[in-house]
Amino acid sequence: MIGELIKIELTESDAKLFLKFREFQSDFQVMVESGVFNVRNGVAILNYNAEGHLTQIDFNVIRYKKGMAILAMD
Repeated sequence: MIGELIKIELTESDAKLFLKFREFQSDFQVMVESGVFNVRNGVAILNYNAEGHLTQIDFNVIRYKKGMAILAMD
């Protein structure tokens, strides 16, 4: 059974953006779960295969730089 439905109103531009999000929702969920949006002092590299599927996420985080505090290792 589907949960309770909630009605929302969007501008046309927000509705288009939401549809684009839904197109990539599974990739977005993987990025959230992997911590992509929590990266500080580094980069997250998204790797896609020839079919355009997200296949790997690499992180390059700076752990030490002179004058910068050492970051805790996760």
